[in-house]
Amino acid sequence: MTAGRMQSIFRFDNRSEVEDGFGNTVGNWIEVFRGAAEVTYLRGSETVMAARLTGKQPAILKIRSSEKSRSLTTDYRAVDARSGTEFAIRAVTPTSDRLYLEILVESGAPAA
Repeated sequence: MTAGRMQSIFRFDNRSEVEDGFGNTVGNWIEVFRGAAEVTYLRGSETVMAARLTGKQPAILKIRSSEKSRSLTTDYRAVDARSGTEFAIRAVTPTSDRLYLEILVESGAPAA
């Protein structure tokens, strides 16, 4: 893949863990890293159509594999750095050549 296809900039945030006094941990989102990504919006399958009817938009973010990106889990969120659109991370999968990660995300859904 050439760098020209990775035209979007995303930041990846994780929640800070703060005890709220009732046994729960809550906190603000803290940026862990930023990176360029290729965004592919999913469309066509019955599941995708149903999600879109509820205001959710699934997509695949393809980013370069790095030490920081390999630490991503479904506890993180992805935020389009230009538009501010927030995406809940649903799955993180390395490509077969292990040079990239494909991240299944969903906008319009609450992040973890």
